[in-house]
Amino acid sequence: MKKALLLSVVASTMMMAGGDIAPVEEPMIIEDNGFYLGLGYGFMNAEVEGGLEFGPMGPVGIPGYDEDFSSVMVQAGYKFNSYFAVEGRYWFGLDDASVLGFADVIDAPDAWGIYAKPIFPVTEDFDIYGLAGYADVDLNGFSDRNTDGFSWGLGASYDITESFSVFADYVALVDDTIAFRDVNVETINVGVSYLF
Repeated sequence: MKKALLLSVVASTMMMAGGDIAPVEEPMIIEDNGFYLGLGYGFMNAEVEGGLEFGPMGPVGIPGYDEDFSSVMVQAGYKFNSYFAVEGRYWFGLDDASVLGFADVIDAPDAWGIYAKPIFPVTEDFDIYGLAGYADVDLNGFSDRNTDGFSWGLGASYDITESFSVFADYVALVDDTIAFRDVNVETINVGVSYLF
């Protein structure tokens, strides 16, 4: 009798519970990888040491300069996951500088670079990142010389939506010696990126 009563209670409990069981919902997964494009505005500083250059008539004294220029930066990259991306950048110099000792104004430098980009998520929406790679700088007005080499940077980004983010960073484009003259070019950038 007790056994029959127990089976009846278990059976009725199972029948009542059958209608109340909701299916388990899978959590929504936000993809954090893919191609991205960006556009930024920058402040570029070019510091070139004065010295001698040898021309057809012999050595010529060339003054140095330390000038700031505005620039527009475009970026294109691929984000493999939340922690790593590769990125290419191009900087277009916007304005010129008139430097004492130069016959003409000095055109703003143009530059491009390619970088490995380690990313460190601080929160779900805020990241800090590093840049390490290679850059080439066209020093317009400095005997139209190009200089290239190791380039690095540090920055931070904030996700406004799943696709749009804003960023700010510092990039040391090049630190080199041309014709026995030290050359240092660096830039600070702010902009927006779109992740496809």
